[in-house]
Amino acid sequence: MLQNKGIVFGASQSAPKVQRTHTAQNLIQKMKTRSTDLLAALGVNLSAHAGNDLPCRTPITGETLATLRHCKNAVLLFSVAQRARAQAGRA
Repeated sequence: MLQNKGIVFGASQSAPKVQRTHTAQNLIQKMKTRSTDLLAALGVNLSAHAGNDLPCRTPITGETLATLRHCKNAVLLFSVAQRARAQAGRA
């Protein structure tokens, strides 16, 4: 069996199997932090949208980075319009 960076390759396996290692968990935490920091830099308060409706996963490992609540169209449109007015006021 060959082991490389948290992935185990074996003769009886058809696909790599990801093992949960301390390094992998650190990487996942870094991805969560970077994602949150990026969204904050773009003006998105992730905690204001937290919920249980929509898990947001990394395409790399499938780990959940955040779970958001569903937003109705009217609320979304109001939020976008409110943000646009705020941006126009700064210009």
